[in-house]
Amino acid sequence: MRFPEVALTVHSDSALRPLVRFQSCRYPAGSSSPDHDTGMRQAILVLEGRGVFMPRDGAAVPCLPGTLLVLPTGVLYRWRFERATVLFQCHHLPFNALEHRSLAALFGSANRRLAGFPLPPDLFAELRARIAADCALPPVARGLALSADMLRAMVAAVGDGGDGDGEDGGGHPALVRALAHLEANVARAVGLDELARHAGLRPSRLAELFRRHTGHSPGRHHAHLRAERATALLLADGLGTAAVAERLGFASDSCFRRFYRRVTGVTPGAVRRRR
Repeated sequence: MRFPEVALTVHSDSALRPLVRFQSCRYPAGSSSPDHDTGMRQAILVLEGRGVFMPRDGAAVPCLPGTLLVLPTGVLYRWRFERATVLFQCHHLPFNALEHRSLAALFGSANRRLAGFPLPPDLFAELRARIAADCALPPVARGLALSADMLRAMVAAVGDGGDGDGEDGGGHPALVRALAHLEANVARAVGLDELARHAGLRPSRLAELFRRHTGHSPGRHHAHLRAERATALLLADGLGTAAVAERLGFASDSCFRRFYRRVTGVTPGAVRRRR
């Protein structure tokens, strides 16, 4: 079996991390593919048509207008389209749990499986209109505008509950609550017992979810968040280490400096000298 001829339009290959390229593909009715792996991660918005994506090992994923598909690398799949189908394809880098926490909460498990997330009708209509407007922009602005609108829609999908995958999905509501609690309390230490009570799970179960979907323990994840905030205070606000330590709830300047070097591998002083 060979790939069919498709009408391809590349909209941008210069975009904002983690999205790096956007293109539209129009597939004729009745077209299908052999098992394959594109060798890149993709987020695909189905604009028109009807079909199905079928991983070699796993359940088939419906391909309907308004569906956001996530295609990881290393997963063999094929597709078949019953109607003429238009896909808006976004090639992207892996979602980093620290840089894109909301996206990682939704797509964490999807980085290892092919998955589909139906967008609410109003969100789909708004996103489709924004894509059309973005594609009409000059090339220098097109990639940034497309990236911003796609990321905004993905984060909105997180707020709407993700894929409803339950405890096996990256959008587990307890995990989302825990991530939000850590971000809201970056200026103090948060223990696992407190976090588990806020999330409504046993500490061991919450720790398991964190490791599966972020790659870190809750404590390590919170440490990265605190170090990120410290870096911003050191660079953007120009605060000294004693002031940063006080802002982030450390017992002393020396405690903060040891913490920062352990998490980031550099000293606060070295960061301040970059200003």
